[in-house]
Amino acid sequence: MHGDDLGQVLERIRRLAATAGIRGEVDREQGMFHAPCEFDDGGRLAVLMQPTRMGRDGLLAVTVTCPVLHFSERRPIPEDLAMELLRRNERLCYARYGVRDLEEGGLVVASVDHPLEGLDPDRLHAMVQAVVQAAADLRRALEPPA
Repeated sequence: MHGDDLGQVLERIRRLAATAGIRGEVDREQGMFHAPCEFDDGGRLAVLMQPTRMGRDGLLAVTVTCPVLHFSERRPIPEDLAMELLRRNERLCYARYGVRDLEEGGLVVASVDHPLEGLDPDRLHAMVQAVVQAAADLRRALEPPA
């Protein structure tokens, strides 16, 4: 996506988010919209909205992502966690878990995609809620017992 096109799409995402009651900022350098999410218990998660392409036709879409866990090349994702992500994906209805490759290691994320055409504020809000809930559930499951 070219600079001007990217800027227009990010602005469209920002307007949809604002109408949905989601506050955040456009980061043109990273090519995404950042929206912090805070919980009553003081926990915080980052919600990222990024223009992407879907399917063979390259349909313009929005991917809403919530990072859950970083891992490094020296300490790769444990096999039991990878299997747990697959099991959880089977039970999730709207969001999904995945692993993103980074320069040094990777990132476990909760995410969901939707074509930009036809995306309304209510649907975007539901997408954000789905990834935040999935990310929070996984974080709680990964916390060591108190």
